[in-house]
Parts: sequence; structure tokens; C-alpha cells
Amino acid sequence: MAKQTTNIVDELRRAIRQAEKAGTTRYVIAKQTGLSQAMLSRFMVAQNVPNMDTAQRIARAIGKRIILVDYT
Repeated sequence: MAKQTTNIVDELRRAIRQAEKAGTTRYVIAKQTGLSQAMLSRFMVAQNVPNMDTAQRIARAIGKRIILVDYT
């Protein structure tokens, strides 16, 4: 069976949706990250992809961490 790989962007979107279901609003996430709500919304509908620094800020705002693993 082939190992399933995950996409950081998709995982971050999934984590944001989970945080929203738990009551964290995009307004709060945007405020904590310094992003606009519009930019966060564009990311959520796949219109843009944040750079790694911004992705880390978003992850921290929702209580997550991004860990990069090199499997080579």
C-alpha cells in the first residue's frame, strides 16, 4: 500500500475549519495573525497560498504547529 502524503495547505485549511467549528472566528484568526479577513477568506477558497511564515502564524493562532519532515 502506498503511503499517503499530505499537503500543508490542505491540512491548514482543514485545521482552520476545525477551529471554526470549535468557535474560533476568522476575525479572531485574522486579528492574531495580522492578516485581513479578506486575505484569510481567499486562502480558504484556494485563491491564494500563504508563504511559510504566514502559514506558521495562522497555525499558531489556532493552536497548531507546522512540522516539516524530510523522508529522504
